[in-house]
Amino acid sequence: MYAKYAAITFDDGDKTLYDIVPILTSYNLPATFFLNTAYLNNESYGYQIIKYLLHAEDGMVVPEFLLKNVNNIRNTLNRIEYKHFREIFRNFLKEFQPNLDLYINESFIEKLDQSLFHIGLHGHTHERYSMMNEEWQKLDLIKNIEILSSYNNYRPFFAIPYGKSIDWNMNTIKIALNLDCEVLYHDSINLFYRVGINRIPADHLTIEELMIKNLEDKILAIKISKHTLKIFKEYFHSYKNS
Repeated sequence: MYAKYAAITFDDGDKTLYDIVPILTSYNLPATFFLNTAYLNNESYGYQIIKYLLHAEDGMVVPEFLLKNVNNIRNTLNRIEYKHFREIFRNFLKEFQPNLDLYINESFIEKLDQSLFHIGLHGHTHERYSMMNEEWQKLDLIKNIEILSSYNNYRPFFAIPYGKSIDWNMNTIKIALNLDCEVLYHDSINLFYRVGINRIPADHLTIEELMIKNLEDKILAIKISKHTLKIFKEYFHSYKNS
């Protein structure tokens, strides 16, 4: 992307879009929404809802293990730990079957102004792809594509869930490219492929601060030495085979 352009994006497809879209429309501002299709129509939920449940009025009791580990699971590099957390969370959903109105529905997508708004990929579920094996990653992204590609305003851009360097691996990039998807990261430096777009989170930042951050990221990427690159490659190679 050229310096004089900017793209506005929103992830997940939660119901805040019901308020956001009218505002964008009033200013004639285009945007792209990267959607987790498993959660459309509130048919399912990711473990991101745990923090929401803590403040829910129905007073649903969240298992202590989930409460203690919801923050740790975001940054862990331990696949066994991550999968154990996922299993407990799935059992929690089956037992309590929360009926929450958190995500948009498909009719909302159909009514979007296609001259302003596009939809893109964010994984069928909002999982950390780096914690999942190659086959799981492929099937999850394919399911995401199958559902969203039926809409005329669909574009094959894959915004990796969470999107930081610890949230994807070599398999993630390979799968996306093989499925003819453009890859989008989230405030992350890709050391292995000269492909994809790095998105800068705009939370609480002014335009000037965003410009400075973008410049700092570019300088940081240039400063990475071949030695550092070798270390990262060795790490991801051993991590992939673990």
